[in-house]
Parts: sequence; structure tokens; C-alpha cells
Amino acid sequence: MLSLVLAAAAPALAQPAEGSREKREGEYGGVGPGQARPEDGKGRRAPAKATLTWLGFTAREGGGGELFAQAASSFTVSQRLEGRMLIVTLEGLKKLGHNTRRPLDVRFFDVSVARAQAFVVKARRGKKGAPSRPAGVEVRIQFKDPRDAREAVLRTDTVDGLFHAYLGFGAPSAPAAAASTGSSMADPE
Repeated sequence: MLSLVLAAAAPALAQPAEGSREKREGEYGGVGPGQARPEDGKGRRAPAKATLTWLGFTAREGGGGELFAQAASSFTVSQRLEGRMLIVTLEGLKKLGHNTRRPLDVRFFDVSVARAQAFVVKARRGKKGAPSRPAGVEVRIQFKDPRDAREAVLRTDTVDGLFHAYLGFGAPSAPAAAASTGSSMADPE
């Protein structure tokens, strides 16, 4: 009787499921953009139409990276520069999915982009000094250096009924010549 009580009070040890492997610290176990989700037997609810379901970033080996957007329905992409910010409009989308409202802070990667954030915008007529804009989702991309502000290389893809847009950015431009020469203070001799 006493041994039964002690066995029930002991902590349970977790056993890995059959066919699975243990992940090491820092290893990403999720699905990447453009990859099909593995079938695990769980039913998945279809993503809402006209909703941006995923906004993400992947870094490239030699510097630079790609910002990507995913939605369940088709959308068109247009780009325009406003100062040191690139405004990407995703026409055909009306809502932001879970967690797509949060900004992407990519300033620690070797890429010219510092931050990206998505917003839902209403259509606006053109006025003096302000261009018109269509309704949709806007992704505002800030650059680390104003010299790097330019339109991105765009490519689109469809995988498993999900629509993707990839915006490619290069590595940041080299620092100014004055900054690379070292200290700006002269050594008084």
C-alpha cells in the first residue's frame, strides 16, 4: 500500500514520441516559407480569405535577406519609396492575421533593412502633395542607411494553395570612408 502511494507521488518522466527526434537548443522546428506543412493527423482550420497570415524574414548566407508575405487568397504587390522608407502595398488583402501586427526587427542581421511592420489601410484619394493609395495591407520597411533605400527584387509563388510574395534585399552598403579611417581626433604631437 505504501509503495503504491510513493509511485503515484514520483514525478513522471517524459518519453519522446515514436518517430520523433530531440531538438537541440536553437534549432528551428517550424515550417519555412514555401514549404508544405507536415501532416500530423490534426485537422487544420483554413486561413481566412483576404488575410495576411504570415509576415517573416529569412537571412541569406553572404549577407542580405528576404522579407516574405503569405496569404490564403491571391494579392498583388506594388512598391513606392517615401524618404528612407519603402512602402509595399498588398492589394486584395483586408485584414491582418494573428501576430502579423507585430513589427519585425531585423537590424541585427547583415541586411540593409532595419524594421518592417504591416498595417491595414483604407483607400485614399490623391490630394496636393499626397498620392492616392488603394485599400489593402501596407508593409512599411525602414532602412538602416538612407543610401540603401530602394525598391526590392520581387518574386511570387503559390504552394499548397497559399500565395507568397518575396522581397529580396541586399547587404547594407559599406560604411562611409570617414568612418572606416579610424578615430577622427588628431593626435597632438
